[in-house]
Amino acid sequence: MHRLPLQRLFLNPNPSPNVSRLWLALSLLLSASYALPVLQQTLQPGYLVANDARQHLFWMRRFLDGGLFPNDLIADYFQSLAPPGYRAFYWSFAQLGVDPLALARILPPLLALFTTVMAFHLTLRLVPIPFAAFLASSLYVQNLWMRDDLVSATPRAFLSPLLLTVLYAIAARRPLLLLLALLGLGGFYPPYLLVAAGVLLLLSLQNHFPWLWTLLGVGLIVLMLLPYLLQSSEFGPTVTLAQAQTLPEFQPRGRTAYFAEDWGRFWLWGGRTGLQPPLDPPLLCSALLLPFLPHRRPIPPLPLLQALLLSGLGLFFLAHDLAFRLHLPSRYSQHSLRVVFALGAAIALVLIVQFILDKSAVLCYLSLGLILSYLLIYPQGLGNYPRTNLIVGNHPALYEFLQAQPPETRIASLALEANQLPTFSRRSLYVGYEYALPFHRTYHQEIRRRAIALMDAHYSPDVKQLQQFLTEEAIDFLVIERGAFEPDYLERSWWRRSYPQISQTIQQQLEQGQVPALVAGERSCTRFDDGLFRVVDADCLRSP
Repeated sequence: MHRLPLQRLFLNPNPSPNVSRLWLALSLLLSASYALPVLQQTLQPGYLVANDARQHLFWMRRFLDGGLFPNDLIADYFQSLAPPGYRAFYWSFAQLGVDPLALARILPPLLALFTTVMAFHLTLRLVPIPFAAFLASSLYVQNLWMRDDLVSATPRAFLSPLLLTVLYAIAARRPLLLLLALLGLGGFYPPYLLVAAGVLLLLSLQNHFPWLWTLLGVGLIVLMLLPYLLQSSEFGPTVTLAQAQTLPEFQPRGRTAYFAEDWGRFWLWGGRTGLQPPLDPPLLCSALLLPFLPHRRPIPPLPLLQALLLSGLGLFFLAHDLAFRLHLPSRYSQHSLRVVFALGAAIALVLIVQFILDKSAVLCYLSLGLILSYLLIYPQGLGNYPRTNLIVGNHPALYEFLQAQPPETRIASLALEANQLPTFSRRSLYVGYEYALPFHRTYHQEIRRRAIALMDAHYSPDVKQLQQFLTEEAIDFLVIERGAFEPDYLERSWWRRSYPQISQTIQQQLEQGQVPALVAGERSCTRFDDGLFRVVDADCLRSP
């Protein structure tokens, strides 16, 4: 008697459409409970931007005003990195007058809900038990919100829903949807086309997918990746492993830390090099039990998940072997493993519940209650969940002063706040630590030259050297933070991570009593002062 309602609602394969709709509605409700707090944060008035959006979105204001960021190396570089579909997406909304930064604020919850729907339907296609689909989609989205992927509104924010759509199209044997999903994946996150190609080939080699559809899919993938193979970047070739080993940016605690001090961190947990198995929330660890659980109907073999696992791992090791030519290895493992672990954990939990039901309906009710309670309660106990990693601009008067300057204005600053200026002030930045990516050699060499030139001029006692720097580099304003001339200022800043030698040299000079020429002209040439930051007019400093 007790088994019937349990089986009907939780365990029956191919139940009535109403049962499927109920579990989908519960999945969306749970997903919305994570997304709404994010929306409350992102829709706050004032200056607000996701951490990585500072790189990938600030330049898109060119879509609204073509006069912004003229001859701007940093803006040009990050615009060149934007995948075509991602660029076209924001451009199309900009034609309607929608600010890309404003659009990025409302996108994360919408992407989360779409991801939930696709995870639910993918699971249901593989295992026709709606409760399993509910578990998989909930665990997947819970883990996704433990990172700032969605809230960033950068290309990787679109990866999860697009990858799930590709997998669903494969599982549902829908070739037209597969081609459209591959187009979307290539438009927003091209590297993952390689994973998709691996999945298709592995499935066809095992006779689990028609070769004709695989050839069509792989052919489309080749066409989309061909431009990346044939075109060379105007910002130089990709850095090699040997070159990266000599650069401080790639060392532990560097700007783009790649090499790690221990084996486990490098191969397992490293943000750029590690497999990054998704073991949080802990229920995801249930996936590790799946190979050891006795399968029963209607749980079929899962070649799609096996192919995804093998393809992702294969490209992970290949990216290590090719060292930066496929960019970062963790890109290929972490997203694949998230899908495998979420669906694997859901299936394992269903199998465990089925086993318990065979022994006792009471214990089964208790187990289901614990699982559902855990899904609801666990995220509430986390200190930073959902993770947003939002940057709040706390100096509106500074941003507004700079916004009032001509569009061609170029700003130079060593302050950490300078990283926010292109986004909040909409004016060009000469150099910034946030934008000092070392992956393309020509760009990186120019950024290093600029950083060293700025530090040298900023602290030089020779006024002519300062004036020459301001003239040659066409600087309009210097933004100087209070305490910038204290001996340990650079040592306390992020700059020392990439430029340890010059930072130490400047510190020694200041400790010996050397007075930078900028100190003398700072006060008389200040055009804005809020107590923490001074905006100094470069034209005034250049005057005799």
